[in-house]
Parts: sequence; C-alpha cells; structure tokens
Amino acid sequence: AQTVRACMGCSSWRRKHRSARRPPGCPRWLVRAPIPRLRWDDPLVDDFLRRGEPCILTGGCPLVSSLLGRWDFEYLSRQFGDTQLSVHFVRRGVTRFARHYGSGLGEGGVQPMSFSGFLRTISDEGLLDAPGSSAHHKDARIPGLWRYYLQAPLLWYDESVENLEGEIHGPCRRPPASADLDADLSSIGWAWLQRACETARALPFKTCQLWAGHGG
Repeated sequence: AQTVRACMGCSSWRRKHRSARRPPGCPRWLVRAPIPRLRWDDPLVDDFLRRGEPCILTGGCPLVSSLLGRWDFEYLSRQFGDTQLSVHFVRRGVTRFARHYGSGLGEGGVQPMSFSGFLRTISDEGLLDAPGSSAHHKDARIPGLWRYYLQAPLLWYDESVENLEGEIHGPCRRPPASADLDADLSSIGWAWLQRACETARALPFKTCQLWAGHGG
C-alpha cells in the first residue's frame, strides 16, 4: 500500500509539472507509468523482483490470502487484548507522520495504547466516519483535530540466536497476543516470501509489522 501511495503521489506531481524534472529522490521508473497489476503467479512477477521494481499482486497471493476478510479493527482488538502498542499522532493539518519527535524533529508524538484503546480513540475523534474510510456515510460528523496510526511488531528474528541457514521459519519472537493471532501468523505464506526474497537477491526476512490507520 505504501508503494502505491508513493507512485500516485509522484504521478500526480508529474501531471501538474509536465515540463519540470521529477521530484528529488523519486526514481525515474516510478514516474514514467502507473504501477502494473499482475496475478501473483504470473511469471513476469519474477522479472519485477529481479529489477527491484514494484507491481501490485492480485488473485490471492499466498503471502496473506489466509488473512483476507479476517483482519479488521474489531478482530485485532480482541486478539491483542491489553497489550500496549505504539500509536503515533499528529494534528490533522500535518500531511505525514515523522515517527521521530522532539525539538528540531517532526511535529506530533507517540504514546502506548491497547488496540481497543486505539479503536476507541479514533472513533471518538470521528475518524471511522471520515471520507475515505470504509464506514463513511453522508451524515458523518467532521473529524477531530488529530490523526493517528498504530504500529505493532508481529514477528521478528531473535538476533541473539544465530541462524546460519537464513531460513524464514527460524527462531522468531512475537508480542503477547491470542492463540488465534499466533495461528494467523503461522498461516502466512512464508515459503512464498522466502522464494521471493531469493529471486530478488534481497536480504532474508527480519521483521513483520502491523500498521493500522484510518481513512480521511
């Protein structure tokens, strides 16, 4: 999703400034055309992996196909329980989360919150009804002064244990959560991801994080 937003931003910039140079730090291939959509098992996907260029995978990619239709805010609230997670916040007029805050750094902050607390907070702010959210309707009230997103580690390598084979299913840690969430994480297509990393000649899997936001 981040890659798509970056592409859309660069493409939009290009349309408004056709005679200008591309934005600083934006690679040439990212502004020349829309991100292509391919079935996850299309042989062309390997070519994109080898070139390090993005494409949108369709048709039920095994990486997360088992989670589609299962993970929503209510479900994750039940699975994480009282576990404290990092919730970032900025004023609504700020267009991006800096994720590093303090004097001379980005505007905003971060605070610990349970997933249910995050859900309650954005609901109280009217953000679940904001334009762009799945729950938006014509009578929704104007969103509040703040924007939020939650960032939670789901799986990460225990770097204190050496894994000479570099296998994705090696020693991992995960935050306190429910047995259902553990089963969900085990159902992810790790073998597909390992093959994709090898095709792209990328570093092996290190960490998997959940980023939860809202429309508007």
